[in-house]
Amino acid sequence: MYEINRRKLIRSGACASLYALLCRGGWAGRAMAQSAFAPYVLHVHASGGWDTTMVYDNKIGKSTITMEPGASSATGAANIKYIDHADRPAVKTFFDTHGSYAAIVNGINVGGLNRKHALKLMMGAVPANRFRYTDWLSFYTFSTNPVMPLPHLVIDAPWMPGDYSSIASLLPSSLIDTFANGVNGNLDATAESSLTTFRGAAFSKLATNASAKSLDGDKLNALAHSYARNAILYNETNKAVATMGDTSADPAFVRNGKLAVEMFAQGSSQAITLQSGADNEWDTTSNNYTQQSKKFQDLFSGLNDILAYAKTRGVGNRMLVIVSSERGRAPTLNSQSGKNAWSYTSVLLYGVGIKGGTTVGLTDDYLRGLPIDPIFGGLAPSLAPMEMGNIMAAIYLKTNVPSKILLPNHAPLSPIISSEDS
Repeated sequence: MYEINRRKLIRSGACASLYALLCRGGWAGRAMAQSAFAPYVLHVHASGGWDTTMVYDNKIGKSTITMEPGASSATGAANIKYIDHADRPAVKTFFDTHGSYAAIVNGINVGGLNRKHALKLMMGAVPANRFRYTDWLSFYTFSTNPVMPLPHLVIDAPWMPGDYSSIASLLPSSLIDTFANGVNGNLDATAESSLTTFRGAAFSKLATNASAKSLDGDKLNALAHSYARNAILYNETNKAVATMGDTSADPAFVRNGKLAVEMFAQGSSQAITLQSGADNEWDTTSNNYTQQSKKFQDLFSGLNDILAYAKTRGVGNRMLVIVSSERGRAPTLNSQSGKNAWSYTSVLLYGVGIKGGTTVGLTDDYLRGLPIDPIFGGLAPSLAPMEMGNIMAAIYLKTNVPSKILLPNHAPLSPIISSEDS
């Protein structure tokens, strides 16, 4: 199901130079990879930090870790292991339906409890000989197939395009609402005028307040590129919304996910980042189980709907989905029945190139990530705990992206990658 034909991207050195990107500090002209295959990548971000013990990391029976009442061990398709609960039927549906193409990675180190720093480690890396972060998907898109109207589209989610700022475009979901309120995807004159005014005002405000918001030059440059691409953004989004039809009954996450699928189907984007819920919504320092359970149910229900939609649009077998959160939750409850932030998290992967039914990574009895051999997946005491960089190095390896540019010190986490030729 997840085998696709190889796409030979034959580029001479002269052609590659045409794609060099102008950004702060000079040209970032690096030859792009000749990719064996380039799946569409959808990165779903759960902002604030999820409780990994409620779905991914089984700690039932550990006296040092407070588990949710009613949680039970479960096995999905391809024998993938997860945590089941009666309040989260969508989780069971996902792993029963999609477990053969899914992998879980536990014990990912996010470098501490500081959310801003953790977010940077989860969303991107500092390229070799650079000091600024570059998000995974901007670099991925640059290295595989950047000749698209909106190569890396970001919908209400964090971004840090760094040296690859001309690749990324920002699409607030409020703009999608404006398109969706049009008739058959066409805006009337009043709506179109309002949209133009909104976009101009939004960019002007961001530019004016860049210093106060600690908005670095790279991100401001990316916003400038995005704003310059407004006409394309307008046309491509309007076309996608018109094809989607009525999504008024869909939650925002599902609507945005369907839009991402349409962008893939119409050849507008190679990679899209979107967010499940509002910014920092998963930071449950009180009433942890009730809040997290609903969020996981909504997340997996949304994923099930988005993947079903992708199948109808003919791109389901060409997608790679990465679902992550920048932090985890602490092993035990606090005095408000919440869980404080934790410096280890889990990642869910699904789709083309992924070795299904796989669970990799270990945490100890205090939810601290243990060092894992990235080649074989077993315990390796001499190594450091895994980071998101190990996961992305594996994806880059599978897609023939030059990972050493961005990740010179991260070995690919090989057990999550299918050995089949894709």
